[in-house]
Parts: sequence; structure tokens; C-alpha cells
Amino acid sequence: MPQLYNKAVMTNAGLALLNKAQAGAAAIQFTRMATGDGTYAAEEKTPSALRERAGLKSERNSYAISSIDAASIDGVKLTALLTNQDPATGAALVTDGYYLNEIGLYAKEKDGGDDTEALYSVAVAAVENRDFMPAYTPGDAPAQIVQEYCARVSDAANVTIDCAGAAMLEGDAEKLLEKLTLSYDEKSGELQLKSGDKTLSTKKIAIDYGSLSNKPKGNAVSSATIAAANWTGEAAPYVNVIIVEGVTESSIVDISLSSSATQEQAKAWMAGQFADGGQEAGKVTVKAFGSKPEADIPVTVIVRGDA
Repeated sequence: MPQLYNKAVMTNAGLALLNKAQAGAAAIQFTRMATGDGTYAAEEKTPSALRERAGLKSERNSYAISSIDAASIDGVKLTALLTNQDPATGAALVTDGYYLNEIGLYAKEKDGGDDTEALYSVAVAAVENRDFMPAYTPGDAPAQIVQEYCARVSDAANVTIDCAGAAMLEGDAEKLLEKLTLSYDEKSGELQLKSGDKTLSTKKIAIDYGSLSNKPKGNAVSSATIAAANWTGEAAPYVNVIIVEGVTESSIVDISLSSSATQEQAKAWMAGQFADGGQEAGKVTVKAFGSKPEADIPVTVIVRGDA
């Protein structure tokens, strides 16, 4: 198979940021990957021409970076999910298909303003049969490309990423779940989800689920199970309906992973990429925009009354 893209080229702006990091004046924070359909003449594909670029020729989509790994002491490998559908909301990201002629890696000074962001590195298509990003059609499975990008840095241990809004990839979930723990603090009434020493989320609950601490009048808390056998749909988003007593069309409903969940169930919860699917009297609908869960998932359902 031919190489789809020419070797990535660090831009002058990227080199300036790298020099600043090497001088100890700043740390590098990679912010996003961008794709575009700009076409480049042969002379525009030369390293000297690409070093001058301040942005893509025709940017079409921007994606948050999912993970970063040290490739060497002065190099990192970044990963992003390129897709035509927002994995969190289900909304279409691409309404008009295009060829991925150019991929850009953006970075800025850590803790710096948005005005410090720059095109750090760029790669352009080398052949005609490059990747194609189709328009998203509701009901169809989304197109997804796991894109890896290697970049040179001054110190791989002193580089960060801005992963806000990024989809969690299966490999990232595996790494996270290796150190995933759930604990309950009786004094504070908080359920904490941790990975190693890092707290991922905190939920205030009552140990018997009968009531919430400082629960406002009209709230109700119950336990339920998102049954693996009840998922419907041949492609994401998959749909599941939970029976919840007391819920109405206008209720405010919160669903969280139960403290009794096993590691397998927690993994299914994270890989499912759940989203609210609405509700009706006595029923709550959950959508999974990621993988269809193959395990029953115990959850805590909080009905906060009418909106």
C-alpha cells in the first residue's frame, strides 16, 4: 500500500515554540488536530514551503487529542479520532464529504492564551488515493479514523495535551481502567471514581440510596440496571430503555455508575459513551454512541422533579 501522506514538516512557528521550550521559557501544550481538503502544487509540498505555513489551506474539521505517549526523550506520539459524527452528541460533523489532503497539528504555550496557538506541524497527501471523510447520514454508522501523529519536542516528559471534548479510544480506556477504583467516603457522603491518584469524578450519595444528603424536596433516588440484552440498533447510537418509577416527561434525570459496579461493568460504561435519549412516564431512554455494552450495568438514577 502506498504511503498516503508525505513526511510531516515542523513549521517555523512550531520551531519557535520548540526553541522557547528548550530555553525553559515555556512548556508545549498540543491543542488539536485539524483536517482539510486544500490542494497543494508540487512546489508547495516541499519542506521549505510547508515550514512557512501558518495554517491549513482549507481547514474542514478540528479534533481534540485523545492521548499522548512518549515515543522517545524528544518525541511524542499523539492520537485523535477523526470522525464525521460527534461521538458525544450524535450531531453530524461532516455534511459534505471531502478528501483528507492535509493534516495539521496545533500547539500553544502551556497556560498561555489562545493567541499563542500555532500550526506546529503539517502533513500533506502524497497520492491521489488518500483517505476520504464521507458526509454523515443519520442512522448510519459513523466513519472513524484513528489518526496517530509523531512530533518532535524538547522533553517528552514536559508536554501536555488539551483533551477537552476528545473521544476516549478503546486503548486509552484500557490504560485508565488498569488503575480504576471506586471508593465511598462515609464522612462526606461522596462516591469517588479514581484512576491511580487522579480523581475522575465525585458524586454525593447516601449509602443506602434511600435519599441524598441535603436532598431537595421532591427528589427520588433509585437503583436500576441497563440490561445488555435490551440494547436495540445495528449501529451507534444504540438505544436502551430503563424502567424508572416516578419519572415524567419533564423530570430532570441524572444517571451515574453504581458503586457496586465491577471493573468489567465500569469498562462497558466508559466505552459506551452514553448520552440522554429523553424520557416518558415511567421510562428513561439511554443512547450509546460508542461500543454496544455487552455487560449489564448497575446505575443510580436520580429524579429531581420537574424542569
